[in-house]
Amino acid sequence: MKQQNRTLKNNIGLVLAVLVLIAMYLVPTSELLTAAGRNSLGLLVAVIIALLTSALPTGVLCMLIIPLTYILGCVESATGGLAGFQNQSVFFMLASFGLTCAVTKVPLSKRLMRWIITHFGRSTSAVMLAIMACCALLSAIVSNIAACSAFIPLVLGFLDIFEDEEEKKRTGRAMMIGLPVASMLGGMLTPAGGAVNVIAITYIQNLADFNVGFLEWMAIFAPIAFILFPIAFILIKKIYKPAEISADEIQNYVGKLDIPEKFTNAELRVTVIVLTMLVCWVLGTWVSYFNIMIVAMVGVGIMMLPRVGVFSWGDFLKEANWTAFFMLGTLVGLTGLLRSNGVVAWLSSILDLSGLAVNATVFALGLAVIGFLLLIIMPVGPTLVSAFAAPMAAIGIAVGINPAILICVLVMCATCCFLFPIDTVPLLTFGYGYYTMSDMPKSTAIIQVLLSIVTALWIPFIIGVLF
Repeated sequence: MKQQNRTLKNNIGLVLAVLVLIAMYLVPTSELLTAAGRNSLGLLVAVIIALLTSALPTGVLCMLIIPLTYILGCVESATGGLAGFQNQSVFFMLASFGLTCAVTKVPLSKRLMRWIITHFGRSTSAVMLAIMACCALLSAIVSNIAACSAFIPLVLGFLDIFEDEEEKKRTGRAMMIGLPVASMLGGMLTPAGGAVNVIAITYIQNLADFNVGFLEWMAIFAPIAFILFPIAFILIKKIYKPAEISADEIQNYVGKLDIPEKFTNAELRVTVIVLTMLVCWVLGTWVSYFNIMIVAMVGVGIMMLPRVGVFSWGDFLKEANWTAFFMLGTLVGLTGLLRSNGVVAWLSSILDLSGLAVNATVFALGLAVIGFLLLIIMPVGPTLVSAFAAPMAAIGIAVGINPAILICVLVMCATCCFLFPIDTVPLLTFGYGYYTMSDMPKSTAIIQVLLSIVTALWIPFIIGVLF
C-alpha cells in the first residue's frame, strides 16, 4: 500500500495537537470550567491545529475525534460523539451537493449568460458584467467552487476572440479575477451558497441561541453582496482595463456557446424544482414544515427519481464531498459541546471585559479587518469560523454585544477570502496564468476594505432588528 508523503509541517502539527491534549490536563478545573468543558476546549484546539497543518487526512481525523469525545469525558455516552451529525446543517450541506450536480448537468448557466449578453452585451465590459452576474447568481444556490468552475470554460472561449496577445492577457486578467470575486460575493446571498454558511447557521444557534431562517440569512447578507458587487465590477474594470471589441465579435461568441434553442425537458425540471425549493425556503420563515433541510433533501431526492430527476444516485455519490460531510458533523458536535459544557460562559467570565464601552460597529469593523488578515495565513474559511466563533461569542457576551453579530462578521470574511489567490476558489482561475499573485490585491484589497465598512454598518443594525 502506498503511504502518504508527510512533510515537516504535517509532523509538527501532529506533535502540537498531541501536546495540546496532554497539556489540557494541567489546566485546573473549577465550578465554571468543568473537566468536560476543559477537555472539550482542548480537543477543539487540537483539531484546529491538525486541520491547519494537515497533520492527518481529514476523514481519519474525524474518525478519531468522534470516539475521543467519549474517551476524554466530553460526552456522557458513546453515542454523544455523534450529536453533530444529528444537526440539520450537516444534511443540508449534503443535499447542496445534489443541487450542484443538477445545475451542472444542464446548460442553465450558459443560457442565462446568453440572455444577458443578447440584451445588454454590447462591449467587453458588458460581457464581463454578464459573466460575473451569472456566476454570482449561480453561486447563491451551489458552492462557490462549482459556480466558478462552471464559468471558466466560457471565459476561455470568449478570450479566444482576441488576436492581440496583450489585449487577451489584459482582458483575461480582469475576467479571471472577477470570476472568484463574483462567486464569493454571490455565495453570501443564501444559506445554500457554501459550507461556511451552513456552519455559521449552526454556530449562531449553538452560541447565540438564535435560529436563522432562509429569509433572515438573506436579510443579513444579501444587502452586503448587492452593494459590493457593482463596486467590485467597477474597480476590476478600472484597474485591469479589459480590451474592448465590437458587438459583432461578441455576437459571434454567443453563437458558439452551443445551447439548444429550446429548454430541454431536463432544464425545465431542474428550473421548476429549484424555484419551488426557493419558494418553500422563503415560506419556511413562517411555516415550520418548510424546514431548510427538509426542503433541500426532498428537492434533491425528487431530482434523482426515475423519469423525473436529472441525475442518478451514482452521479450524486461522485459529486458529494464526503470528507466535508464528516468534517462538518464533527466540528458541529465539538462546538455544541462548548456551550453545553459551559466553556462559553467560562470564557466570558475570565475575559472580564464587561467594563469596556465597546461600540458594536467599531468592534465589527476591527474584527472584519483582523479576519481578512488572518485569512492570509489561514486561507480556509470554515476553519476561520470554527476557530473563532466560540471566543468571539464569549467576548460579545462579556462586552454586551450580540454574539450573532460577531459570528456573522466572521462569515463575511470567510466567504470573501480573495485578497490573494490562495483560497480554493481564486486558485481555480489563478492556475490559467492570466494574473500574478500581486495582481489580485490591487482590486481585492480595496473591495475587502469596503466590505469591512459596509458589514460593520449593516450587520449590527439588522441583527438588532431581527433578533
